[in-house]
Amino acid sequence: KNYDLALGLLDQFIKDNPQHPKSGQANSDRGRILLGKARLESWQARSPGNEGSRTEFQRRAFDAISEARKIFQLARDQHEKTWKSFPPYIDIKEKPQEFEQRRLAEVRFIQAQLDMAECTYEEAQTYDKDDAQYKRRLKDAAEEFEKIHARYRNQLGGLHARAKQAKCFEEHDDVARALGIYGELLAQPDDSVAMIRLK
Repeated sequence: KNYDLALGLLDQFIKDNPQHPKSGQANSDRGRILLGKARLESWQARSPGNEGSRTEFQRRAFDAISEARKIFQLARDQHEKTWKSFPPYIDIKEKPQEFEQRRLAEVRFIQAQLDMAECTYEEAQTYDKDDAQYKRRLKDAAEEFEKIHARYRNQLGGLHARAKQAKCFEEHDDVARALGIYGELLAQPDDSVAMIRLK
């Protein structure tokens, strides 16, 4: 009920303020709510008490993810447009506020790409573990996370993508590969709270 309430409020905000500077973030939030609903449906599908209605829970999860993917694509485009509206180089000493705004726009753009890859990972969760589609979607998700990591390997978003890629390998029963990536991430220096949280 709370997911639906939050989704309704964000939908209304977007409808009333389509050109608002925060509409991209509102769309990202809408997509994350739908992914949260999809996770809930996937968990319900795995519950032994719901064996008789498992496919219905899986279908609802898949539908929520499909809707989230469309919203994340819109948010990604909005965040990319905002990020590209800034000049490529901003002197932090001369224009610290503009520098910070550009940095935040880039972070949101990277997060939107992660959100889209997360949709593919969550799609895998809508299938039974012995279904060939489960393994195929995990493989697709791992490839999407790898592309993000390749583009942003020196940024926190790229390292998050790498961790999610390892999770895909782990669930795909490629444990040695997953452990190699986890070890690589754990070897990173503890130079920020965000890095420690990732570890």
